[in-house]
Amino acid sequence: DYASSVLYRYFCSYGHGELKNVKPWLSKTVALLADTLFIIVCEKLLLLVSCDYSSPDAIVLKIAPQTLCWQGSHQLIAAVSLIAFGFCSLPFCLFLNVFC
Repeated sequence: DYASSVLYRYFCSYGHGELKNVKPWLSKTVALLADTLFIIVCEKLLLLVSCDYSSPDAIVLKIAPQTLCWQGSHQLIAAVSLIAFGFCSLPFCLFLNVFC
């Protein structure tokens, strides 16, 4: 349908110059949301591996002080978070350029 084709053309050309046949408000809105959400998602992913080293007794997760860093379930959570961060931190337009 028309709406999905417009969004497809927008995302395929994101970061590659001005868009044609797309309303300016749609272009600016999607760009603002995509850029803002990018920063928020990256920050949340990094919070999952931010440990507090101030206590000599135990290294704990900053967002969950009851969780010991790099032990138990935190190993899996941290691994998934770092892999996801790697994909998020690569330029988004490179992925789109390959698939579009």
